[in-house]
Amino acid sequence: EVKEVIIEETTYADSAFGVTEEGDGVFFNSRIVQKMGLKGGQTVQAYLVPNFPDKRDSIPWRAMRVEVTHEQENIEVTPTTTLDRIHRLLKGDMSVMWTVTEIAEELEEDEQLVARLLAEDKSVMSTTVYFM
Repeated sequence: EVKEVIIEETTYADSAFGVTEEGDGVFFNSRIVQKMGLKGGQTVQAYLVPNFPDKRDSIPWRAMRVEVTHEQENIEVTPTTTLDRIHRLLKGDMSVMWTVTEIAEELEEDEQLVARLLAEDKSVMSTTVYFM
């Protein structure tokens, strides 16, 4: 499917997340982000395929190819909660493991808040590095 997607945010691992007009999440791998120079606020035409089965519940789509259609630097689209942002970051590139400090820095959040949210979240594994 081809859909218009607004890039919400890029991650420390150079992947990105976006949202369709219908509100569905889209994952962009680091290869696409780097090649196309994707940044938050851009609108792209994305060629989408269903995301991997273990990730579809939170991010239904992944981009296979993109064409940049608009640069909209003034638009900032962010997930609604810090925990949602943490989940998106952890699920973005499954090969990356994060410390609390790295997560807090990447999301520009308070480190104590991030540590508390992770400690209370039963879907997150580990006590020193975090992944889903």
